Amino acid sequence: MFYARCRRYLTIFFLVCLLARPAAAASPFEGVAAQDLDGKPVTAEQFQKKITVAVVADRTTADAATQAGADLQFNLRGEPGFFYVVVLNLRDIPGIAHGLVLGLIKDKAKSAEQDLQKRFALAGKDLTARQQRPLFIPDWDGELALRLWQNSPLPEFAIFRKEKLQSRFERERTQREEQPLREHVHFFILGPDGEVKAHYLDAGAVGTVIDKVRALLKGPPPSPAVSSAK
Repeated sequence: MFYARCRRYLTIFFLVCLLARPAAAASPFEGVAAQDLDGKPVTAEQFQKKITVAVVADRTTADAATQAGADLQFNLRGEPGFFYVVVLNLRDIPGIAHGLVLGLIKDKAKSAEQDLQKRFALAGKDLTARQQRPLFIPDWDGELALRLWQNSPLPEFAIFRKEKLQSRFERERTQREEQPLREHVHFFILGPDGEVKAHYLDAGAVGTVIDKVRALLKGPPPSPAVSSAK
């Protein structure tokens, strides 16, 4: 009787643990009500079967992100399966200024693309690289940037996964701890299912990002052939 009861409690315990396990990592772009600069919806399907570099920047880091992004695109655009995305964290922009800010972003994006096309032409890049275009996403509520930070494999970004039901003092302390982490140019590398594979910080990481993306685009090395002796 005693052992049967113990077995039953153990079974219930393991079932609870199984149900409490976190679900498999999904794409940060899954279920987000985001739009591109032209008002077209952004969907998780756009990232399927691609290796994506998603750059997160805000007003203070936009210029550094543009320069680093130009180097990334110059080296990677034209690679089959490569996708470049810029997430602009604009949560501090008041709604009344959205239209003006959107126009400024479009102008800057157009100018950056023209400069990049000149680099492509001088380097003799093929038409595939020159015809690809980045995807710009104005993140008005900061939700998409937050999702990417929450999916970061960097240990210091675990703070963004903290339970938000805190006291006012704890919330303010958490916000102070988060702020220095927000103030970087963020380079997220997403795999073919849209999951975050890597996270790098600032322009000094561009070379590492390029190497990592190229390795992922090549895929895993083929398995050695197995021969059976007769």
